[in-house]
Amino acid sequence: MKILKKIARIFSSVCFIFVLLPIQEADASGVFNITVDRTYEVDTSGHMQVTETRTIKNNTPNFYIQAGSFETFQILSFRIGAAEGPALLSKSVSTAKITDGSGRSLLFSHVSGKDKVDLKVEYPINLSSGQTMVFKLQYTNYELSEKIGALYDVYIHGFDESFKFITEDSVLKYNTTLIVPDSFGEENFVSPAPISKENKNGKILYKFSQESLVDQFVWLQLGKKQFYRFKIVQEVKATDQRDTGFYNEYRLVLPRDIDEAEIEQKVYYSSINPSPNYIETDKEGNLVGTFEFPTNFAGVISLDGYAEVSVAGSISESEAGNISDISGDLSDYLKPGKYWEVDDSEIRAKAIELKGSEENVYRIVEKTYSYIVNTIDYSDVKRFGLNKRQGAKKTLEGGAAVCMEYSDLFLTLTRAQGIPARAAFGYGYDSRVPSTEQESHQWVEVYMPGVNKWVSVEVTWGESGTTLIGGDMNHFYTHLAGEHPEKPNPVELTSFGSVKDLTSPEFEISVMESRPEGDYQEVEDLLREYPHKKTWVNLQDLTKRVATFGGKIINEIGVGNSFLILGSCMTLIIIACIVNAISKYMRAKKREI
Repeated sequence: MKILKKIARIFSSVCFIFVLLPIQEADASGVFNITVDRTYEVDTSGHMQVTETRTIKNNTPNFYIQAGSFETFQILSFRIGAAEGPALLSKSVSTAKITDGSGRSLLFSHVSGKDKVDLKVEYPINLSSGQTMVFKLQYTNYELSEKIGALYDVYIHGFDESFKFITEDSVLKYNTTLIVPDSFGEENFVSPAPISKENKNGKILYKFSQESLVDQFVWLQLGKKQFYRFKIVQEVKATDQRDTGFYNEYRLVLPRDIDEAEIEQKVYYSSINPSPNYIETDKEGNLVGTFEFPTNFAGVISLDGYAEVSVAGSISESEAGNISDISGDLSDYLKPGKYWEVDDSEIRAKAIELKGSEENVYRIVEKTYSYIVNTIDYSDVKRFGLNKRQGAKKTLEGGAAVCMEYSDLFLTLTRAQGIPARAAFGYGYDSRVPSTEQESHQWVEVYMPGVNKWVSVEVTWGESGTTLIGGDMNHFYTHLAGEHPEKPNPVELTSFGSVKDLTSPEFEISVMESRPEGDYQEVEDLLREYPHKKTWVNLQDLTKRVATFGGKIINEIGVGNSFLILGSCMTLIIIACIVNAISKYMRAKKREI
């Protein structure tokens, strides 16, 4: 399972390049005070207008900055990995202008680097003791604000954790303001929390402290509902050149509804072709369609539909409840499973250490979340190379990690702490990636007894600087797994005869501003229209199962035991033929009546 992370970790690294010269032979005292006012304003067209005003005051009695020294600004790419990224960065640079405190334009040069451009402007005068110089950079940034379907996402760069605000000869103070039109939609979330928020003249002003932006960027999302269009295509392969009277059965996981404490997903199907034999739900409420085809059939199963993902509410520490409030009916979600080594001594020791004496579920989840994000490093090598699942214990011991490792470890630790947890699967939508190349993703649901509901926890995206507890509208759900991380599989095949290279379904997903008008079937409609009609004895189904069982023996045991296989299979085939003949006779009799 892979993940193309929603936001690349990019933090501003502002450069000051000037020459400090002594006025006289004496010990320096005082510092250069540098105040940087950053204003990011989203205009009505959705573009980000950036103004960075840098005020340098020389408070040293013995040093000055020589005329001709450079002050360097940076325009940074934000959405690293986007194919259009370099062009957008170049477009942003083309709009840049730098002025002094009086508004006079200053000449500057620019030097391109990887994912950034340095703008260098000279000091027009010597900045002597007691003097102040002001530089103002203005430009349009084409990456920091975007409309994705029905949502607006707005970002501001933060600072690398190694960035120094105080040095031997200077003190830097950053003031960061974000301004958005209030007509762009209701605020869904803003991270980190601003130090102030004000609605003024049809605009909303957020102010952020520099401390809150260390190792984190600003992310504001406007809107309370997102719309997805999805298309699933599953290849169906023939196992025989002729119609044997037997069937191959494909079981396909279908996108489902979700009802969490903070997020809801409602799915609408516009077409399923061909029609399934039946659709049912499993223990976790997953939607599974069963399709049967003659052994000589080759083609595709195709499904189209839409989903609405919306904000259902919010969850807080006080509402989450305590571990003692958790019902024993959820004990299955505390058990170990493949890749979830809940009973391992190292896992349990770490889980107990993180929990401590805390009983509040939300606070335990937060502590465990922070531990994983601060301890594990995301591995691009694993993502783009050999991506073999390793499980929670190896991840705890320092193994390379992508989304499934983050999720497996978090799930395992929370289960060991007594908090029910299960795996969630789907897509973390990334607007940089074409709809046909979105990557499947894994995260976690934890149960919070205070609201008697599950809550999504996205640990992998915490690497980008935002703690995501409660879910968001950038995630599209397909299914959940409680007992085994690989059950249900996206597709399962029971076949009569061999099928080589069973392929996973091709999944295409994109966002939209709204769901188009039309006739749709909801999940409840599908369950009513395609029920699983179970009977005490179904001769046709028995025939198929016997035949399929024979086919599976041939596939799994191999040629080495061919004589043993031949005898077993001949017996099974004879039984299958007899049962099939009886079945056909019974159907013929029924038609006659």
